[in-house]
Amino acid sequence: MKKLKLAFSTLALIAISALPSIAQQYKYETPIPPGVATPDKVDTSIGTLNLSYGYPDAATVQKIYDNLDASRALQAYLLAIPIVNQAGMRDTLRKSGPDNQTNVIWENLVDSRTVELTANNNTVYSFIWLDTHKGPLVVEIPPKVLGLIDDLLVSLGC
Repeated sequence: MKKLKLAFSTLALIAISALPSIAQQYKYETPIPPGVATPDKVDTSIGTLNLSYGYPDAATVQKIYDNLDASRALQAYLLAIPIVNQAGMRDTLRKSGPDNQTNVIWENLVDSRTVELTANNNTVYSFIWLDTHKGPLVVEIPPKVLGLIDDLLVSLGC
């Protein structure tokens, strides 16, 4: 009886082991389209990113976070340029007189020696610093004057 059970067990194991080879024989087989599978390596501007089944390794994760930190630092720097420029303009204007009263008019057009963020070489500039901390202001502008009002972030027409 034990020999019979052993024989059936052996046959069952042989039959089960043969099933996967039978199961993989399909009538139709569709190849995976190119570009769908995730590559093991991706060459980028920040270097090679190593992936395992689409998951980055520890060095790749660190490289990506370092790139994000650098990108955000650059963005913060670029967004601060107008604010730093306006603060410098305010400090310089205050050397000539008090806020809301001192209008500085450039007597000459700018040239290559002028230190100004976005000056045009064909424009006569006039600057006044308006401080609204004590309340609203009424500004009278003569006719035919082309100009603008900026806030500290240089948002035109604030």
